[in-house]
Amino acid sequence: MAGMGSVLAPLMDVIAPLIGKAIKAAMRTSGGMILLALMLLGPSFWLAAQGSAMRGLLACLLTLALCATFGVILAMKRAIGALLVAAVETARIGERSLNSTWCFMLEVQEAELHGERGNQLAQRIETLPLAEAEASLKNAVQAFLKVSETGGGLRGRLKRGLAETLFGHIESLTLAELRQESAASGGVDLLVVRDRMAAYIDARIVEEMQTTVRRFTYVLLLLSILLSLSGAFAIGLMGG
Repeated sequence: MAGMGSVLAPLMDVIAPLIGKAIKAAMRTSGGMILLALMLLGPSFWLAAQGSAMRGLLACLLTLALCATFGVILAMKRAIGALLVAAVETARIGERSLNSTWCFMLEVQEAELHGERGNQLAQRIETLPLAEAEASLKNAVQAFLKVSETGGGLRGRLKRGLAETLFGHIESLTLAELRQESAASGGVDLLVVRDRMAAYIDARIVEEMQTTVRRFTYVLLLLSILLSLSGAFAIGLMGG
């Protein structure tokens, strides 16, 4: 098989000049969570105090801890999202990674038919059973993710997070296409599916990533508010 590291290396070259966008997204998120925490301190203190400043302070500490925890999680998620969107828009890494995934899958088929004539390989690729196509896809994605596990520090975490998110989107979109092709044709033509996906993969990754990050943001903000206020209320009841 072609070295998967040679596929992820150019990906990291694309990421390097875009890390500033990820850092800005993380900083904006952190600033927003700090503002939210400050806005929640007053209501949390009031709900918990009930005549006891100690309980009020305890509720404030709980609010700060919750906002800090959710803030770190959200900041990383939004940083990876901003990095992925920027990389897709500037370097079409969705299409490039899709092609690399399919090259891996086609090499697997060629290896399994080693020594056979080319027309037999072509026939196999054009009528691959759905279960076999799905297994080949999952193996390809896992192979790329395994390579991305190396490296530490912020750059390593961004690399792993970006690879997991990128290939996760590629896998889910490809599975949908494989199943649609199988339902229509009774088998899977790998080259037809690849060519069809290449026309829209980047736009779909950006759309899905932005939707995912937006929903994730709403959920964590809501959790921060609900847990902070309910925790403060519970602390107030303890004093009753």
